[in-house]
Amino acid sequence: MLKNLNIKTKITLGFLAVAVFSIGVISYFVYNAAKENLRAQIFDDLVLTANTMEGSLLNFIERGKGRAIDFSSDGYIRDASRDVISKKTTALSSGLNEHLRRNKMSLDKTIYGIMIIDLDGRVIASTLDSEVGGTGLASDANFLSAKKLEKGEASASDIFFSNYFGENKTPSFAIASPLMDKITQERIGVIMNFIKTDELNDILSGRQQIKLGARTSPIQKRKTIETYLVNKEKTMITESRFLQDAILKKTINAEPVKKCVEKQEDFVGIYPGYRGAPVVGASMCLPNGWTLLTEINENEVFEGLEKLKLNILLLALAVSFGVSILGYFLASGISNPIKELALIAKKIGEGDFSQRTVVKSKDEIGRLASSFNEMAEKLKEIDRVKSEFVSLASHQLRTPPSAIKWFTEMLLGEKAGKMDERQKSYLLEIARNNKRMIELINQLLNVSRVELGVFAIESEPTDISEVAEETIKELAPQIAKKELNVVKEYDKNMPLVNTDPALLRITFQNLLSNAAKYVPEKGTIWLAIKKEAGNFLIRVADNGYGIPKNQQSKIFTKLFRADNAVEIDPDGTGLGLYIVQSVVKEMGGAIRFESEENKGSAFYVTLPLKGLKKREGVKGLR
Repeated sequence: MLKNLNIKTKITLGFLAVAVFSIGVISYFVYNAAKENLRAQIFDDLVLTANTMEGSLLNFIERGKGRAIDFSSDGYIRDASRDVISKKTTALSSGLNEHLRRNKMSLDKTIYGIMIIDLDGRVIASTLDSEVGGTGLASDANFLSAKKLEKGEASASDIFFSNYFGENKTPSFAIASPLMDKITQERIGVIMNFIKTDELNDILSGRQQIKLGARTSPIQKRKTIETYLVNKEKTMITESRFLQDAILKKTINAEPVKKCVEKQEDFVGIYPGYRGAPVVGASMCLPNGWTLLTEINENEVFEGLEKLKLNILLLALAVSFGVSILGYFLASGISNPIKELALIAKKIGEGDFSQRTVVKSKDEIGRLASSFNEMAEKLKEIDRVKSEFVSLASHQLRTPPSAIKWFTEMLLGEKAGKMDERQKSYLLEIARNNKRMIELINQLLNVSRVELGVFAIESEPTDISEVAEETIKELAPQIAKKELNVVKEYDKNMPLVNTDPALLRITFQNLLSNAAKYVPEKGTIWLAIKKEAGNFLIRVADNGYGIPKNQQSKIFTKLFRADNAVEIDPDGTGLGLYIVQSVVKEMGGAIRFESEENKGSAFYVTLPLKGLKKREGVKGLR
């Protein structure tokens, strides 16, 4: 495919290919470097956010533990609890209940209820009187853990749905600390603070920062980022930014959760999120077995890369276009001189040895142009010598045929005695071939005069149709022999034109004789002469054998004859149409043709109505 392209296109495509390849490679590395940098940056940001959230979360839990430990050290609570337990009655609990409500729960707004539980799991005091006497927490894991703790220690429960203190399945957690006898330091029970997860949700969602006076938080700056907690059972225990009612209902099987639960390993990376879309996330493993996750949708993280990709693409297109334009102009600087050389070479090949190219540079192309001009000059000189030789030889050759013609006509006129029919037939054959020889010599003389540019041009008022009629009369025997039909169409308003009748006759003679020669018997020849926008048009058409398509480009070449023409008439010279084209050009006109093999041909000659100027020369054409 490439071998069929011109050199300008090849060079331009070469520039474009190099540009596209280079831009493609550079864009690939730039894009991937940007992607890796962005990935590393977002990983660092997520880890930092998760660390910050972990710190805030642990601080909140530790603060809650500290509050529980502080309550467990209250003297009144310990004494009152010992009295209630030792007397084995809850009748004394009302004062303790009131103390918990007024003096303890009011200290911390995150606490919505407090219970004191004896070692058997019976509630002996509560901020809600109706809870006293209950034993629902006797088997609670946090209670069982807390009553084994030492003084000054506390434990936090997992998240659960609370129905205590009038709540209805409120997501909560409890922090418990052991109660010790002031004197004996024996364990007498557990104090347990109940806390809603609202505070945890505020911390993880960034709302806590806003409440504390911050204008915004990192969590709220992004559309899809969220931080949440998952327990050891791989269940979400804080609110979801995107799902309603997900607490203790949504199972999270993401890779970070598995690593925390199974191996206590933190994680950062890309993985499928619980909503089905890939997320970039970082996790922290908390001491109590919870997993803290900070996640953001992958497409949000890399949406900047899509813009970068689009910008790179637009830049690549712009650069490719610019390189193509540059390549086109550089290629033009290389190919145009070569095209000019090719065009001039074609014209020289067609016989115009006067053509020269302009040397515009001193590079390889400039040197090629100079060499080409030198070659053309030598060819012109060789052609001139050849034409002079042909002219001289033709002049010398004309004398013997003229003598042969004269003596043949004398013999045929029986001026040298009577001859029988056999002798006359021989003489007629001699006369016919001698006539052909004279015509060939005349054509060669015409060609040499055309090529040397030494023929004379006459200019006189001429009736174009009259010249055409005279030519048809000359061809009458040939037309009659083949029973051809000649259809004529002359413009009645055609004026006299100042032109050379001899040159016009040569044009008509060659075109009409060719039509008659290459039309089968009883064929048709059309001859039209008409005015056409400052010119007069001559159209000679036929329904003959036509010219093969693959040979039409050579039809005006000197000595060329189409294959089918050679088969029909082996005696042709291949000079007629060459002479016609040369004559028409000298007359300031143009010639073209249309042809289809086995259907016929049509030749169109356009000549100016303004006519010709007379030109002196050695001799006119015959």
